[in-house]
Amino acid sequence: MLTVGIDSSNYYRIFVSGGTLVLQQRIAGVKTDVSLPYDGVAHRFLRIRHDGASGQVVWETAPGNGGVPGAWTLRHQAAWNTAAVPVTSLRFELKAGTSDAQPAPGTVVFDTFKAARGTAPPETVLLADDFSAASLNPGTWTIAVQSGSQDAAIPVSQTSGRLAIGPLLQSTAGSHYNGVLSVPTVDLTGAWASVELATPPVATTTAHAMLTLTADSSNHYRTWLEQGLLRFERKVTGTKTAVGASVTFDATTHAFWRIRHDAATDEIVFETAPRVGSVPGTWVDRARTPRTLAIGALRSR
Repeated sequence: MLTVGIDSSNYYRIFVSGGTLVLQQRIAGVKTDVSLPYDGVAHRFLRIRHDGASGQVVWETAPGNGGVPGAWTLRHQAAWNTAAVPVTSLRFELKAGTSDAQPAPGTVVFDTFKAARGTAPPETVLLADDFSAASLNPGTWTIAVQSGSQDAAIPVSQTSGRLAIGPLLQSTAGSHYNGVLSVPTVDLTGAWASVELATPPVATTTAHAMLTLTADSSNHYRTWLEQGLLRFERKVTGTKTAVGASVTFDATTHAFWRIRHDAATDEIVFETAPRVGSVPGTWVDRARTPRTLAIGALRSR
């Protein structure tokens, strides 16, 4: 058991028993549990986190990755009861034992305990734009597409703090795309790029929304949405390959998209996060693939 709380009647806990991973809260002595089958690989690391943006308690797990956690996965979340469990005066407990007669329960071993503020080291911003200016910054973006056919007649505008592409063409055959391509290149080593999809294309059409990290027209990593399905792909020397399985798109759960280089495993990771207020909530690993492209000078589009 890993427990965060103030006393025996008020705490948040994550524990393993009988092959089950249990996510528990106890408030004023009343327990509430959520459980799922325990996986010793996927659930190697356990974390209880206070999300300051949403005021929630978040239970997460991560696989091992060379002695440190891999990508954290959200397992459950609920409102943090600050009256019963004040975040400013918590204690931590690691505990193991039995509650009844057991034949050979073994020895429980813990390792790598950490309590910290923040979920990552301070960020170094490589390229950022909140699209709040009156028009696109020509030093950051150019209106262009690097693969497929550009239709310059499709409007691309920056208004009300957002980038809008469209209206897209109706009842028009052929390939017609427009968008923006970053002017500077970025070294993605140990880094990532993310975007919020504020308004998706209409799900009953085959129109696309895409986030692409591109080396050139023949080589890229991409997250894209079509007809209600979120997909992930790599393109190497002109050949596209799906990465992982497609995901049924949910505009709330998948509001933010991220493509990240995991330097520890040298993999490209495709992630999504829900919208919490106006920022990403917990990032969820959706697919990953060994890095096969040089990523020292990528552009975003």
